[in-house]
Amino acid sequence: MNIQQAYDQLARSGGGIIPLGKKTYTLDKPLNIHANNVRIIGAGMEQSMIMATSCNAIEITKKNATLYLQGLTVRTRNPLPMKGIGVYVHPKLTANITLLECKFKTVLNSVYYRNHPDKTSLGNILIRNCHFVKASTKTPRDHYYEGLPHKVMLWGAKKQSKLLDVSYNKFTKHPNQRSGAIELCIWGDPSKGKGDGPYTLRQGMVVGNVFKGATRECLAVSDHQKFVVAFNDITDSKRVGLYVIRGYRSDILSNVVRGSLYRGHRLAHLRECLWSWNEVYDSGAEDNTKVGVGGMHISYSHNNIVTNNVIRAVKGYAVAVNNGSSGNRVFNNRILGENKTVFVAQNSRSNEHDFRNIRHEGRSRLT
Repeated sequence: MNIQQAYDQLARSGGGIIPLGKKTYTLDKPLNIHANNVRIIGAGMEQSMIMATSCNAIEITKKNATLYLQGLTVRTRNPLPMKGIGVYVHPKLTANITLLECKFKTVLNSVYYRNHPDKTSLGNILIRNCHFVKASTKTPRDHYYEGLPHKVMLWGAKKQSKLLDVSYNKFTKHPNQRSGAIELCIWGDPSKGKGDGPYTLRQGMVVGNVFKGATRECLAVSDHQKFVVAFNDITDSKRVGLYVIRGYRSDILSNVVRGSLYRGHRLAHLRECLWSWNEVYDSGAEDNTKVGVGGMHISYSHNNIVTNNVIRAVKGYAVAVNNGSSGNRVFNNRILGENKTVFVAQNSRSNEHDFRNIRHEGRSRLT
């Protein structure tokens, strides 16, 4: 009896556990997840493997179905379009995902769950203590759904009653990773425009993850409300280090960014958020869009508290405040290194701050 047969039988008989041994289980078609009462538990991420040779490894195909994986590796080998994804959720589904102590080695995305632009809520999502080693390899962009090569992709509205917890995972850039791939991408519904809500990711946690390189951002969180993004360790992001934008009353705390090529911190379209105790070191070596800031960039943001952060930029302004940002309280931040100039645009001078060495411009020339 193969895994699919065991799954179907358990689902019909009231549910249970499929224990995987210390071996590789080969699939020639995706494991179809259509029930909510079956758990698949391996002998350890280095002991049990699900290997898909010519297809996606796992597909969630039914509303309210639950994928539960623990203690195993998921691997795909097929580079053809939409055939090498680890976990693929069919569109317009509220489905539940629990991944615990798993490793992913996939040709395309490790996890792809997108409902946007449909308004169907994401389901309960718990991803903990997993290792995302290989994904988003150098295959053509049109081999990816909607051309999105991001390693873990969670995109859609989320009801407050649904769990979203992505914590204590490790993301490692692979030498063969294609350009433009975000390691962990969590996006809500931006349909009403930048900064105007509806902040459709309601409550969630992104805590304690370790990122070792990316060909775009390591971590991107957008269109969120009452989120906690904390204690993440981010190294060698190809673009912005800490990219948490379009949010309302979220807490961004104690994250450490090292060596991001573009800006270290990007605060854009945030309202009434707390951005505190974060650290950024040696960011801004390249300036992709002539932004001119290597450290912290505050734009289109209002009534936030930005305090007790540490900033060391390689080049460009240490801090820039522009694009009509207002009502922000920016104080007790430490600027290290030689680049200590702060840029405050003329249209963003209604903020409270205690910076010295400030350069004012008559207009917002930064983007």
